[in-house]
Amino acid sequence: MGQYEQISCTVSRVLFPREEFADGRRRFVVMLTNMGKAKGELPFYPHHGTRLVLSGRDEVYHGERVFRFDRAEQDVPVDPRALLDYAAKLSKGVGPRTADKVWEQYGADWQKHLEEMPPSVAIPLGKTISVLFSNRRRLDLTMFCIQNGGTPSIAEKAWEAWGESAVAVITDNPWALARLDGIGFKTADAIAEKLGANKAGQRRAIAAIDFIVSDMMSSSGDSIVRRDDVYRSIQDFGISREAASISIAKLVRDGRIQFVGMDSVTTSKVVDEEGDIVRYACDSQSTFSKDFSVCYGNAPSRIHLP
Repeated sequence: MGQYEQISCTVSRVLFPREEFADGRRRFVVMLTNMGKAKGELPFYPHHGTRLVLSGRDEVYHGERVFRFDRAEQDVPVDPRALLDYAAKLSKGVGPRTADKVWEQYGADWQKHLEEMPPSVAIPLGKTISVLFSNRRRLDLTMFCIQNGGTPSIAEKAWEAWGESAVAVITDNPWALARLDGIGFKTADAIAEKLGANKAGQRRAIAAIDFIVSDMMSSSGDSIVRRDDVYRSIQDFGISREAASISIAKLVRDGRIQFVGMDSVTTSKVVDEEGDIVRYACDSQSTFSKDFSVCYGNAPSRIHLP
């Protein structure tokens, strides 16, 4: 197996899969490039002419040299003229001559004048530009997650949840990842540590409580969780009872969880889906209200049951 390296290449043909894909999921791709055959996972279908920067190493497969990449970046030109030529090459029905005419008329600001161009030019060029930058941001997200201890799967879930804002969301609050299915608090916590986030801050405590309540309900099959059990579990994350109490109050105010009776909590989702069960567990609305006001000293967030 060869040395790990980075190569710049242009796709000439995709050998596998035979059909295009556009659902955003990463797929295994085998392609021919001007640098030889390459294979690895991409979140988009690389059309003829797509420029990529691949990181990986050479390997021999059935006697043939193949570049096996584990990282990929879309090499989108920064220079306005180079970008126009590249987009024209990838756009159906738009070629070098059309690119020359667009440049002659609009120059470096050509992207700002798409609406003034004939539809036969504006539509394919606009679509290509949109796809190029969307693909590049998606790849940037994948690399961001990998560099900070995550995986391509985490990047996909983050993209589905937050789209092009995903990197900004994770950078601002990496524990937001714990709310996404299949990621979990410990994984989000590890990524937060890589990013240098403040582990003593309230955001971590809030995310931990949110995760613990949902996880305990999922593992036990119950619709409610005892508050004392939440307090015991939160100690495993190095979070004090006081910080946990403040976090529970914040989650109640935000509508993520709700109190049931004097000593239990549930999620608002369960209240919406299983109102009868919550009604059975809760002695009365007045008991609920009293419990909340005693613990936190402000107006209760009531459960409205059908």
